[in-house]
Amino acid sequence: MIRKFFLLVSVCVMVSSAAVVAQETRSIDPQTPSPAASIEQLAWLAGDWRGVDEEGNKAFESWQGPAGGVMAGSFIQMKTDEDGKESADWTEHMVIAPRGDSFGFYMKPFFAEGFDGGFHLYRLVAIEDCTIYFHQVTFQCERENGEIVGLTVIWETTDPLPGESTEPFVYRYVRARSTKIR
Repeated sequence: MIRKFFLLVSVCVMVSSAAVVAQETRSIDPQTPSPAASIEQLAWLAGDWRGVDEEGNKAFESWQGPAGGVMAGSFIQMKTDEDGKESADWTEHMVIAPRGDSFGFYMKPFFAEGFDGGFHLYRLVAIEDCTIYFHQVTFQCERENGEIVGLTVIWETTDPLPGESTEPFVYRYVRARSTKIR
């Protein structure tokens, strides 16, 4: 019953968010400085998020509230085999940390075969209301009655393998719970 409810909520979020969220990422030239920002501008991202990717695979993302000027997060992408058995396809460790008077989004993926080297850096491009633009990665909230209830994360494909799509990866989440640090 809970599984059916999760799937129904996930599909509803995907359908309702599709028209609301512009699927946009932005880039920043390596010589262009990132804008000044405060960690409080990013704090709305804190919490546990549950959702799906565009293919219907479950995804989980969790962010700790700002502490010591940084935010730490984790991500799990699930996959389902032909027998219907779910397992973790890959995970990420993520950190939003200061870079001068701005911020960088650092991400380190771990695949079933092992990890993919060091952290990847995505520099801050802009913050507009509840949308955070890092270089080729966007975090955008969805509000309902003034409350943040949804999150869309858009990843631009930078180096596709032969035959892979160049379309961005889009994850749509609902807030499972908030993790504000007091």
